[in-house]
Parts: sequence; C-alpha cells; structure tokens
Amino acid sequence: MKPTNKTSKKAGQAVGIVMVTALVSAGCSLIGSDDGADAKRPPAAALEQFYTQKISWKDCGQGFQCGTLKVPLDYSKPGGEKIDIAVNRLRASDERQGSVLLNPGGPGASGLEAARGSGPAMDRQLRERFDIVGFDPRGVGKSTPVSCPSGSTGDGATAGTTSGTGATDTTGTTDTDVQLDTETRLELQAARLTAAACQKTSARLLPHVGTVNAARDMDVLRAVLGDRRLNYVGWSYGSELGATYANMFPDRIRTMVLDGATDLSQGYLQQQMAQAKGREATLRAFVADCLKIADCPLKSAGTVEAGVKRITELRESADLNPLSNSTTDGTSLDGFAVTNAIGAALYDKANWPLLSEALTSAITNRDGTALYQFLIDTEGLIGIGQYEAVTCADHPRFDRATALQAAENAKREAPNFSDALVKTAWMTCESWAAPATKKVPVPRAEGSAPILVVGTANDPATPYEASKALVKQLDNARLISYDGSGHSAYLKAGSNCINDRVHRYLIETELPKEGLHCPAI
Repeated sequence: MKPTNKTSKKAGQAVGIVMVTALVSAGCSLIGSDDGADAKRPPAAALEQFYTQKISWKDCGQGFQCGTLKVPLDYSKPGGEKIDIAVNRLRASDERQGSVLLNPGGPGASGLEAARGSGPAMDRQLRERFDIVGFDPRGVGKSTPVSCPSGSTGDGATAGTTSGTGATDTTGTTDTDVQLDTETRLELQAARLTAAACQKTSARLLPHVGTVNAARDMDVLRAVLGDRRLNYVGWSYGSELGATYANMFPDRIRTMVLDGATDLSQGYLQQQMAQAKGREATLRAFVADCLKIADCPLKSAGTVEAGVKRITELRESADLNPLSNSTTDGTSLDGFAVTNAIGAALYDKANWPLLSEALTSAITNRDGTALYQFLIDTEGLIGIGQYEAVTCADHPRFDRATALQAAENAKREAPNFSDALVKTAWMTCESWAAPATKKVPVPRAEGSAPILVVGTANDPATPYEASKALVKQLDNARLISYDGSGHSAYLKAGSNCINDRVHRYLIETELPKEGLHCPAI
C-alpha cells in the first residue's frame, strides 16, 4: 500500500516441474488457475523452456549476485513474446537448503531493494542455510517495466501539495468534473495524465501485469532456483501476492510469511475504507503516545479526542492558508499534503518523534518544511504508473458516485483520511485503458503447508482485522499478533518476539503457539 494517498502493501515467492499433453488438449490453464484448481498439475510442455532455464548470475555488489529470468508476456501464448524478471540473491553462507523469496509490497515496490535492505538483517542461521532472493515483479523496476514518461505525475510523493500534482491542464475535463472541488479535480487530471502516458508507452504490457501473472512468474522462479517447494516472505501487498500464489499452487509451499494482510474478500473501495479507518486508529495511537511527552505540540489539548481535533484543524486551515516550505523547491502544503505527510509518518513508529517535531513547527509557525520531508522520503519508492497498473488489472471498476458516497460514510470513523483514501479511489483506474482482469479470488489454498500470518494492532495501511480475516480464509494458517503500531512488524518493529518466531518458522517450519501476542516496543 502506498505511503501517500494510495495504499502501500509489502511481500513475494514461487515453485514448479514438467509434464504435458492433457492440459493443452483439454484447454486447461497452462500454469495454475486463478482458483488453484489446476495448481497441482505440472506445467504444459510449452512452458518447459521457462521452468528449465538457467539464470546467468553475476556479482553486483554487497555480496549479491544479479540475473534475469525470462517469462512469457502472455501465459496463454507461451511461444510468443518474452519479458524479463530482474532477480538478485544473497547466497547461503553454509550448506544450502533452499531459497527465501521476498516481496516488500506496493504494488510496485522493488523486491531487489527489499533483499538488499532486509536480507543482511535476517537471522544468521537462516542466511547460512538459505539464499535470500529478491525480484522485481513484472511491470516493476528493473524487470520489464510499466513506463509512463513525459512528466506524468500520477501520485508521486508531492501530489497533494498546492502545486505538487503538476496538473493545471484542463484537458478532458467534463461537466461532472467541474462539480468537483479544486483539489479533487487536480488529482483527477493528474491521474488521467498518468493513464494516458502509461497507455502510450506500455500498451502491450498493461493487459498482462497483475497479481495472478506475478504469482505464475514466482512459480517459474522457484523451479529455476532449484527449489521443490517455496519459502516466501511478503509484506503488505506482498501478502496479497503470496496468498494468491498459495491459492494457485498450494502443494508447492514449504513456508510462507504474510505480514500486513489485505482482505481479498473486499473490493478495492472497501479496502481503501478499511485503510482509512486503520490510519485514523493509528493517528489516535500517535496522539496518545505524544500526550505522554512534555514537549508534545498537542499537550494543551489534554485528551486524545482534542489532540486529534487539533490536527484536523491544522489540515483544514492549510487549505485556506497553505503551510510554508523552506526546501529548495518551495512547494507549499495544503490540507491534502498535510494529510499525506502525516499518513506517511504513521507507517513507522520510529518516525513519531520526528512527526511530533514537525507538528510543532506547523502548528506554531505555519512551517511545513519538516512535514514535507515525509513526502520526499516516499518519493520514488514506486515508479509512476506501476501501482495503478497492478491495481487496475486486479480490481473491477466502480463509479465516482459510489466512491464519493463511501467517503462521506467513512468520515464518521476516519474524518482525517476518508478524502485522501476513499474519495479519490475511483480515479485510480477511471481513465485506465487496459481492462480489469477477473478479481483476484479470496484465497483458500486447500492442502497447503501451514502459512504464518503476522498482524499489527495499529497498522495504518493493512488493518489488523484483515490479517485475522486472511487466517480464517486460508485452509491452514496461524496468526501471530504484534500489539504495537506501524505498518507490518517482521524486521520493522524491533520486536525480537516477532523476529525470533518468524525465523524459527522459516528455518525449522515450527509454528508459534496459537494466539501468541507480542508486546509493543
């Protein structure tokens, strides 16, 4: 799930072997089915070239090796065009037992960077036995990417500043658009510019991105790495990718960690509403934490409710009188930008002291420079159009009237985030030319090995309720809970309780005890 006005999810994995004829002659899926019905069947002969290929590995710094996996652009036409999946690995330092694939989320975040960032932090015994493997999913980063050039601004980190959308052009504005408020209209224009640029440059790729095809690519990667069964860690959207893989290939899993889950029984609009409520709850947790500190800028408010109201007043006042910004670009911050900056800061509890300082400057001096830094810190984490490409492939469209009404309904429980996350949800795919594929199914993964789900009590992007829902949806899953705040917990929350249990599971397949709660740090 994206850390600004969109959602930012984190995770990744794969497994496979070869046989033939019945699949093709029966007209069945070539490599797993969306509901998992064909996942136990070996891949068709036409895919053998992909499952048996060899990656040419080369050293690429920091102890990593890098290479390229070839996969079909269109799995229904495996003899057609091929695309690249960029892969890296940190090799096991002792006797290798397999690989652990990582995906950090997004959709659109780089798994290559996740491996470089998280791999060295993983347990020493795990790194002795397993290669740590990252990959950029199709359409992302150094893989064959969705490309949306020529100044398309989409939802970059600065979108929502008074000039951050870069969309003053009124091309395509309709009579119904004119009825929207100015900020929403600018966001809509930016979304349309992104959609047009992506279609112009990546039209052949857009119909073939999406979570189901990314899961198929993971299975090819699993086999090429020489692993009979998959080990995987996915954060945020990575949990969605992992659950989809499990649903398609339930018998090809050894271990799977899904941290910060999405409830796939919900549509995109429902997910955005849940995220808005989760972010509001995390904001309240931040205010409660802040009030315990002597120099908290909300101290005089006295209560959590009054402190949240103080932040709401700051956000609303910024629409009338934007906050100043002394960075080199000088972009001032309106209410939408303030919302996005605070939302980004809530992702990691380590940011909360900095958020407190930023709010002090904003409330006392109308200075938004420190808040703006939270927006800059998220810039470039996801390539322009790459979040939209996957989201719009995975989810059916819905109209603006439905979203606008949902935003009004969400204001009761999420007054500070309903506009940023729900009111604008319809515009993500409103102008997207590539059609939505069938919605990613609710995962069952019947017959899989036990899957470990990690949920965080106050998660601003993937609410705890979604992790509980995923455990109920899966045939064989165990929940471990982190009773703290922040987006996902494994290797992020500083909790040895979480990290140790996850490592033990990945190494020995040992599950934590039922109902385990790890205390907040």
